[in-house]
Amino acid sequence: MLEQQISTSQSSQSRTAHRTWRLALLAAILLLVALIVFKGVTLSLAAWDAYRSAMQLRAMLAVSPLLSNMSAIQETVGEMESAYDGLAGELQPLLPATALLRSVPDYGPLAAAAPALLPVGDQGMALLRKGVDLAAPHIAELRAAQPDASIVDLLPQVAARVGPELPALAEDLASLKTSLAAVDTSEMPDRAVALLQGAPGALALAEVVTRLGPELPALLGMDGPKHYLVLVQNNHELRATGGFIAAIGKITLDQGKLVELDFVDSYDIYRNDGVYPPAPTPM
Repeated sequence: MLEQQISTSQSSQSRTAHRTWRLALLAAILLLVALIVFKGVTLSLAAWDAYRSAMQLRAMLAVSPLLSNMSAIQETVGEMESAYDGLAGELQPLLPATALLRSVPDYGPLAAAAPALLPVGDQGMALLRKGVDLAAPHIAELRAAQPDASIVDLLPQVAARVGPELPALAEDLASLKTSLAAVDTSEMPDRAVALLQGAPGALALAEVVTRLGPELPALLGMDGPKHYLVLVQNNHELRATGGFIAAIGKITLDQGKLVELDFVDSYDIYRNDGVYPPAPTPM
């Protein structure tokens, strides 16, 4: 009788322990699901906030020229920085697991590239902020001194002032270019691929501008009128040895302003009785 009671008690305790274990496991699973859902919601909200602020800046630049609303642009860039920091903070704990998402259709490869994309975003935001902060004081000063000046008149003056400071961005451009080269775009969505593959060309152009920056005041005629000869070549005749010159022009810049623009058709210059050198040999 005693043995039966002990056996019954042990069986009851075993069932209780088993039930408790199942409840604990179920609670853990529910908690994990809740955490995943919560993280998904917070990540989605952070991504939407970053996207919204980027689109807001894009719309602002499309509607209002850069030189007309610089303070609002600076504010929007600040909002973009905050939104991106929030998104990066949400993504950071998930980075070790992003590689598992590579097989997910469409955006899986994009998620898997997050560890490489985050540095690109960090450096891009830093470069944007530096560029805006570099130009803003000059734009504000010129706008205050010339409130009625057109964008066409102000832009060369801004370029002449900012130019000598542009080499300060060279290191940031080089770092961003290196980070972009580490991103694998082979399996990404077409829209992301188009954006990422177009970036190196834009950065290469920006690097040329930073090197040219210190010469911009002279090139724009800030120290006196500068005259430029422009040869307009037929795009169907471009080749290594030259091509057909369709028109010839003279441009004069003085204090950053276009003061002369004169083009003539090449047929108005060509003379049948003239002596012209032969075309250069192929390169």
